[in-house]
Amino acid sequence: MWYNIASANGQDQAGGYCDERAGLMTPAAIEKAQAMARECVRRQGFWHQ
Repeated sequence: MWYNIASANGQDQAGGYCDERAGLMTPAAIEKAQAMARECVRRQGFWHQ
């Protein structure tokens, strides 16, 4: 979840870390992490403007 948020905010290394972790996760776990990241951003405003 945190790598998704960091990557969306322009942290270049986070995308690689996210891809690396995704290789260890099931499709359902990836979907859940992405949904959690979206909800976190929606609630907390972590999105970089």
